[in-house]
Amino acid sequence: MLNEPNGSDTYYSLYILNILKEKLDDERSIKYLKNMQKMDGTYSSIYSAYYSINGLHILNKKPNYNPVPYITNSLKSYRLDIQNINAITVLRQLYYFMDLLNLFDITPDHTTKESIIDFIMGLKRDDGGFGNKKSTLTNTFYAASILEYLRYTAELAEIEDFVSRCEDRIYGFVNIPYTYPSFIEHIHAGIALSNLTNHKIKYKEKCIDFIVKSQNSNGGFARSPSGGISTLENTFLAIKSLYMLSL
Repeated sequence: MLNEPNGSDTYYSLYILNILKEKLDDERSIKYLKNMQKMDGTYSSIYSAYYSINGLHILNKKPNYNPVPYITNSLKSYRLDIQNINAITVLRQLYYFMDLLNLFDITPDHTTKESIIDFIMGLKRDDGGFGNKKSTLTNTFYAASILEYLRYTAELAEIEDFVSRCEDRIYGFVNIPYTYPSFIEHIHAGIALSNLTNHKIKYKEKCIDFIVKSQNSNGGFARSPSGGISTLENTFLAIKSLYMLSL
């Protein structure tokens, strides 16, 4: 545990250790993650729920109380206003909702499902990607993942075309076609989308090179090879990306 523990860093740490096949049996982490849930089964936010539940899942543990009512009720009351949103924030939150429901093998009710699909499709751009005014690889990753969870896969071919345009012979992937520079979250999004759409990555070695060169002397990963401090989130994205490339 860290000196100032939080749910995200705890989850990132457990995910990384699990990928590296390290033995995970930490009662303090289990207690910490369980205590993120309130006695009525709710959490302070969907982020808190996501990190707590997924962290416990890695440890083969369950929350103290059934979290499904909190997840489903929160999703039903979630306001989707395409005219007044930060796409990356809303898409990330919806991705967390869908990932948690998928973990419990639950599908949203028809009305909720249709409203989410309509919202996501409202963010689709002419180039096959997704975003507010312009498609980005990260927004498209969240959008495509949500549509996949909802079994709405009609858009995958066009999404693959956008992913292909985001490939770059220097970085591997960039967030917007023909722009520079790139960061670890863009490499992760490109690899994840390639796996989702069965796209053959053109510059796989450049992706690996980008990730490897982002590692600092302390073993952690920065946001790019250009330097910066190591963070658990960047390290999580780096390790997850390398893992996906090995599949």
